[in-house]
Amino acid sequence: MYDAAQDAFTLAINTKPALIEAHVGKILACEPVLWWQTNYKCGLEKYNFINANLAAAYPNETDIRVLWGLSLLNVAFEKEFQGEIEPPPMIQARQVLQEALIAEPMHPSALHYLMHAYDVVQYNISIKALDYVSNYEKLVGTLSYPQHLLSYIWMRTGSLLKSESPDEKSLQVCLTSCILEVTGQIVNVPSTKFEPVLAQLDTADQFSPFVITM
Repeated sequence: MYDAAQDAFTLAINTKPALIEAHVGKILACEPVLWWQTNYKCGLEKYNFINANLAAAYPNETDIRVLWGLSLLNVAFEKEFQGEIEPPPMIQARQVLQEALIAEPMHPSALHYLMHAYDVVQYNISIKALDYVSNYEKLVGTLSYPQHLLSYIWMRTGSLLKSESPDEKSLQVCLTSCILEVTGQIVNVPSTKFEPVLAQLDTADQFSPFVITM
């Protein structure tokens, strides 16, 4: 099925090379999600190649460049480069994503992927992501996972106390969203109440009054 999809997207590209959706479809056909393993050989040979060509063809499209940076990171974290602190695709991903930030200094995905690109077990490398952490933090006040993401770099740089705050905010945002979904009320959960609220969310029982009046 995925081979047939790639053939169809290839035909579309040959018919209309500027059809970006066909290029993106061919990229996605490399990754049979959920029920099969990603075809990394396909990724190495096609995914990055297509993204690189798209970035060259549309140099002013920041999102395409960011997608290329992400594809490079996907390859950098695979078995071929296990044991390498800074595999070549990771270094290239940083360059590509930094170029994207020249056009859009606060592009959330570029900042996000740059943090992953510097999330390595070497202080003098991971500390280079602090500026990206600072800018990303300004964009993600109401989102759970991005708050948690900030703690990665703080942990890598040994700032354990600073890493606690993003994780707490992440859990707070998540709990607020869950309670809003269940009760229709916005409740800001203090960190001292995390455990009992989580316990209630993990059961079919109704929330006790203290959650609603918190």
